[in-house]
Amino acid sequence: MEIGIHTFGELVPDPHTHQKISQNASLTPNTTDRPQTWKEPGKPLAPLWMFKIMNPVMKGLLRSPLHRLLDGTLVLLTYTGRKTGRQYTIPIGYFVWGEGELLSFSSARWWTNLRGSAPLTLLLKGRRVHAVPTVIEEHEAVIDTLEEFIKRLGPRATRRLPIGLPRDREPTRDDLRNVPRGIALIHFRIVERFEGP
Repeated sequence: MEIGIHTFGELVPDPHTHQKISQNASLTPNTTDRPQTWKEPGKPLAPLWMFKIMNPVMKGLLRSPLHRLLDGTLVLLTYTGRKTGRQYTIPIGYFVWGEGELLSFSSARWWTNLRGSAPLTLLLKGRRVHAVPTVIEEHEAVIDTLEEFIKRLGPRATRRLPIGLPRDREPTRDDLRNVPRGIALIHFRIVERFEGP
């Protein structure tokens, strides 16, 4: 597994809440606080033991001076669970979307806690920032955003998205329509940067 490349936005399933959810079931929003996996039937994202090992490792690296090894690829996201009110911190992959903007992808369900656009904290390149998230989950809106993604960042970046798009050519609108339902794109707008780590 290439961290931050083929795992873009997917380094988050929690081994304590791992569930197998069918493609049809994923159409109903899940408001579980802690990160859960979503997968297309018969196609697991990665072995559960891999997440159990890699999440703490990535969190440790991102909080250390070695974060430079992962800069531009992974960021630590801290959010508050809607049901529990507890804070959770997970590593997620991201792309730079614009000046002060990031875009992430997930087929896990942690993003359901980001609805409402309440500010949250990211640890980005060793610095804490406040960001306002916008969840893009409606299927047509996901397709539109992916189409803009290809225009902005190109086919090479698009190949980093583990959503079954062709790797030997630029995806078409029809290809994008075949993207599994249940995934979401999360746009982060940075609104405040902290001086300290």
